[in-house]
Amino acid sequence: MGRSHHSNERECTRLYLPLTHPFTLTISINVTENDIPEEFMELANAKRAELFEHLAEVDEAMSDMFIMEENPTSEQLAVG
Repeated sequence: MGRSHHSNERECTRLYLPLTHPFTLTISINVTENDIPEEFMELANAKRAELFEHLAEVDEAMSDMFIMEENPTSEQLAVG
């Protein structure tokens, strides 16, 4: 096992597992929702629009919304 430190992360431990035996891995993640800081809002909006365009290429409902110039909700983008 090796240890690694990254600038904005807690201490990380690399774990190497043999892949010859089946195993189950359970990961728990705590997610918090915060407002996007103002200095990142322009980038966030651009990436959201990019995501919408990509989804419109592969999902019929998103494609219809894109053609009709409708803005999908965050929930619709997550499902799309």
